[in-house]
Amino acid sequence: MSRSHKPALDTGITESRAENSQIEAALLRHEAVSQVSITATAMPSGSREFSALVVMRPPRSVSSEELLAWLSDRIPAHLVPSSLTVCDLLMRRLDGVGTEAPVAPDRSAVLCELFAEVLNLPTVGVDDDLFDLGGHSLLLVRLIGRIRTRLGIEVGFRDLFQASTVNSLLRRIEARAAEMA
Repeated sequence: MSRSHKPALDTGITESRAENSQIEAALLRHEAVSQVSITATAMPSGSREFSALVVMRPPRSVSSEELLAWLSDRIPAHLVPSSLTVCDLLMRRLDGVGTEAPVAPDRSAVLCELFAEVLNLPTVGVDDDLFDLGGHSLLLVRLIGRIRTRLGIEVGFRDLFQASTVNSLLRRIEARAAEMA
């Protein structure tokens, strides 16, 4: 007796697209959001981690943190993106495929702004040392979270202890990205 065997459908891809669409639709319901691009990354555990790229309508009055908090009240917790980056522009690929690429924010300017925010200073320069300006381990926790949210970059305590200026941290991030490429 022969059995016909049908290959199993890859429901993961379909499910991921549906989840991406659900997150995107929720974000687009916010009055300050004009464009969204969602990326899903498969984790070793089998779950997915989502990242969002968002273009805001002028005037940009909502922070990434506020937008994530707003979103967490509207979609299931497992769909809330682990990072949300505000971009000035999202560009469509020329072949018309829906993939979008962000226009990268000036990382050094954003990092200077984030250093200044957590240190409660008006400005921080690219060569100013985080610890010389009063940084400590509790502020590092805030800074790590803000870097993840604003730039979608994972940095750890070791990174900040070994590269405590914006310039040295950028060199470290770029070296890590080059190693992974």
